[in-house]
Amino acid sequence: MPRRRNIKANTPPTDLYSAEEVAKFLGISLNALYLRMHFGNFPEATKINGRLHFKMEDILAYLRHDDEAKAFAWLVRDEVRSLIDLGHLSRREVGMMIGAAKPLVGGGSVYLRPISLERAFLLYENLKESAHKLHITMELSFIKQYQERATYIRMIWERLIELGGTGHFARAVNRSHWRRVAKSIDNIGPSWRVAKILHLALLKEGKM
Repeated sequence: MPRRRNIKANTPPTDLYSAEEVAKFLGISLNALYLRMHFGNFPEATKINGRLHFKMEDILAYLRHDDEAKAFAWLVRDEVRSLIDLGHLSRREVGMMIGAAKPLVGGGSVYLRPISLERAFLLYENLKESAHKLHITMELSFIKQYQERATYIRMIWERLIELGGTGHFARAVNRSHWRRVAKSIDNIGPSWRVAKILHLALLKEGKM
């Protein structure tokens, strides 16, 4: 790894993230991050006040075709869908988080379709700063979390289809807008957190 000139600054530029922050974001140890820096085309670091910093846009570009990155984007969208269905967040608010020209349309797009890594990171940062609790852990591979959630979601969704649709079970998710939530679940499946709530509702009625 090439020797880096140390830059002295009172405050690092706002577009730079420390090695510790990048390692946490990637869900790996600091040592694992240092190892990655020795191989492949890992982004160049800037040394400021003796500490390594990276541009997040470079990290995102590096991960764009990485399976961990795709899993992370899926997990963020899954969290957003949960918050919308539970009534804790509106599609318009989601659209505003991503800076969409038409917030309602932008938020609806996030709800309905896969999102890019850049958009996922933007939502993740916004949600972290809000009062909404995220259920994505940095202690476990994003791929592993995706696989566990997808398997569970598929089990609940298939059972709902067998029963003829989500129907009144959606009341357990959102009593005010349960018909809209039921329609969305029937069309594209539940999010992981919503699937857990539906699982309990199904068990309560002896349908599992």
